[in-house]
Amino acid sequence: MHERAQRFDPRQTMQRTDFEVFHYREPKPEGVEVHHHDFYEVYFLLGGEVDYWVEGRVFPLRQGDLLLIGPSELHRPIVKQGSTYERIVLWIDRNFLEDLSQEVDLTRCFDRALSTHTNLVRPSAAERGAVMSRLGDLVRE
Repeated sequence: MHERAQRFDPRQTMQRTDFEVFHYREPKPEGVEVHHHDFYEVYFLLGGEVDYWVEGRVFPLRQGDLLLIGPSELHRPIVKQGSTYERIVLWIDRNFLEDLSQEVDLTRCFDRALSTHTNLVRPSAAERGAVMSRLGDLVRE
């Protein structure tokens, strides 16, 4: 999938009013500081040795892991140097996601107030394939 990867854009603001999707691949990743934003982020790790820090918790990631990061949550990747870092990042505007939540509240999976909340989702092999396929469709569009 890396043939469609783009150059990393360090901005942390959305330019569109619905969603933005990025496929990044970097053989020598630069460090990213702790940051937050006012939109939802879905992060899908394609490759690299990465731990991810979210609000004081560190998640050791595996290829195919998903992170769900809500608005205002402080976060940053911790990438091992020498590791090619590849991921797909989907940013979703708050209002856009709420508008999509007609029958099911799509924002609940980001709700830190829920006792079952976790930022890390580790899909099964079949689920990973489906997630990669859908995110790949978004990247191509």
